[in-house]
Amino acid sequence: MKPHSYPRLAGFIMHFVNVAAVSAAGFGLLPNLIAAEDTDSGLPRIVVVDFGLTDRKYDYDLSGKISEMIQEGLYNTGLFEVLERDKLDTVMTEQGWTNSGMVKPEDAVSMGKMMGAGYILTGTIISMDSEEKNFRGYGVTTRSTIVTLRARAQILETETGKVFFSRSSKASTVINEAGGLTNSNTGVFVDLAEQITDDIISGIKEHKGFRSQTNDVEIVAVDIKSVPEMADVEVDGVFYGNANGPISIPAGMRNVRISLPGYVAWEKKVMVSENTRIVAQLKEVNQYE
Repeated sequence: MKPHSYPRLAGFIMHFVNVAAVSAAGFGLLPNLIAAEDTDSGLPRIVVVDFGLTDRKYDYDLSGKISEMIQEGLYNTGLFEVLERDKLDTVMTEQGWTNSGMVKPEDAVSMGKMMGAGYILTGTIISMDSEEKNFRGYGVTTRSTIVTLRARAQILETETGKVFFSRSSKASTVINEAGGLTNSNTGVFVDLAEQITDDIISGIKEHKGFRSQTNDVEIVAVDIKSVPEMADVEVDGVFYGNANGPISIPAGMRNVRISLPGYVAWEKKVMVSENTRIVAQLKEVNQYE
């Protein structure tokens, strides 16, 4: 009798799973599978949809840039678990939704259920205007262009479809170049996007409703050490101290980064609990050259 071929059996099972997943996607079931992929961070999950445009005057993808910056900004606040971009695009494509503009309340409820998200951030670029002004002094006339961007952001509560947060933002910058604003002024678009993003994120961080939700996140003392000692410890992008013993950090699935100048950073996803102990052996950079 031949021995059982477990690798072959495992391959058959994986093939069956893959076929089932493809079939699920075809019947519109894949978004539900994606929504089931939750973490134990204890933070509310939020989805960022691309901002809509009321009037597109330039080729630069300003709405996409703002959405990308807001997504990063939300992650850095430590208030939310932000859904990855590829998962959002998958659900949007499957359901025939457009990943831009203000989301309807009824769609927000459906999206929230499929993505396992408690909130959806959406917005609109209301206007982008430029005004030329001449400045004369010491016998010299200088022409500048003042560019002003206005945008509005909203966060919808997916359980009810109600607006939980709303903010209108304004950004301005000056171009001291002939020709004013053109598609080649990438730096100007990025500057405006950063100003809008900073204002929206500041408003979210100040909002009492979001701050109160983090009060239930358990804080535990974790023994974190590094070799060499006293390396910087960052949890989910936030600096918490130096690796030399117990450090109080949020429990749950966390991205822990331990770094020291001249050494290769240690970075891993860690399920943090009161029994967690981390010892990071750092290696000098020149060992990899």
